Amino acid sequence: MSADGVPVTQLAKLARSKNAGPFVVSLDLVFKDGATYDAVRESGAVSRKAVAALYGLPLERVSEVIEYPAANALKVNLYRDRPAGSFGERDLYGSQQGSLLDRLHVPLPKGHP
Repeated sequence: MSADGVPVTQLAKLARSKNAGPFVVSLDLVFKDGATYDAVRESGAVSRKAVAALYGLPLERVSEVIEYPAANALKVNLYRDRPAGSFGERDLYGSQQGSLLDRLHVPLPKGHP
């Protein structure tokens, strides 16, 4: 763990991006257990502001963080600057956007694995 925390991708059992329609790319983080999910959620590291900064987007292009406690999951939607498949659009399936999640670090409380 570095001074600024652990990459969220090391804590998640699933970290991905995917197409969520012609105007949205979804970032999904699913954690192995409730304790890890709670620690990440409570840290505030996965926030609209943090995701906007990570992706170089204006805040209005990032949805609220959607919490799914029953699945130990967090979701954030990124609103595309142009429809999927349109001229100049670079990631039809939205699957290439998740790689930046390695740079999103989560500060964890002492004693958390």
